[in-house]
Amino acid sequence: MPALIDELTGLPNRDAWEMLLGREEARCARYGSTAAVLALELDAEPAGDGLVRRAAIALSSVLRPSDVIARLGHSTFAVMLVECDRATAVGVAHRMERELATARAPASVGVASRGRGVPLQAAAAAADAAMHVRRRERHASAEA
Repeated sequence: MPALIDELTGLPNRDAWEMLLGREEARCARYGSTAAVLALELDAEPAGDGLVRRAAIALSSVLRPSDVIARLGHSTFAVMLVECDRATAVGVAHRMERELATARAPASVGVASRGRGVPLQAAAAAADAAMHVRRRERHASAEA
């Protein structure tokens, strides 16, 4: 069985994320629950270990115990907000961006929600796409 914890941050890793996403999708489908997914990428390239650790701590400080944060890649994270609608998820994303900036670990955040005909796996892909759009917007405004 593969390891499910990222050694640097102590957060669930990509394998754990996929497993947890599947479990939450099954729960949402069964009970009609809401959920949202956030995708984050740190702005610093390359992101050093200290930056990644600061980001993990900052992100964790914003979440409820029922939410899940995972480190998917070197400078990328994903968050699953259970029992959360889109408007609330957008508010959480803004708080995360502020907390990350305070921790000197700025990041771009994308948000998507599970909904009718949109399973969590599709929401995760949509959040990732939204994060890339947000990243381009942030970099364009920084250059202006």
